[in-house]
Amino acid sequence: MLCAKKFLKNVSVLVSEHRDWKLIQVDLPHTKIISPWLVPLPRTLKFNCDAAVGLSYSSIAVVARDWRGKVVLALSKKVNTTIPLQVEAEAILWATSIAAEQRLNRVCFKSDSKTCMDCLSSPRSDSHWRISYSMSQIRSLASSHPS
Repeated sequence: MLCAKKFLKNVSVLVSEHRDWKLIQVDLPHTKIISPWLVPLPRTLKFNCDAAVGLSYSSIAVVARDWRGKVVLALSKKVNTTIPLQVEAEAILWATSIAAEQRLNRVCFKSDSKTCMDCLSSPRSDSHWRISYSMSQIRSLASSHPS
């Protein structure tokens, strides 16, 4: 009987904690700043690259808009890596490949991966080993199609 009373008391405490959980306010720092879409230069296409990492695979997406904000391309595909930095690099590489294949003259690229963008914006930057192949491919495409 003593065991049953102790069990019921423990259950009662857990139910109370569950019921009252909303009363606890926790102030979390803002981790992501949402910025508005910035218009590219006239007659330029802007490629926004993004990635979503899953447990066994990830997805990448590319959205291209013109200088008026009109969506001219929106694609997504599955990639076989679950390492966030690699997935972001794959998205940028895919966007660069699309622009090169379409022989687009005036393009710019946007990604929320600071590591990838810093690597690409600095000509002497050493890439993280996980993205070095993707970065070299992007640089190769950019040098063969300078716009």
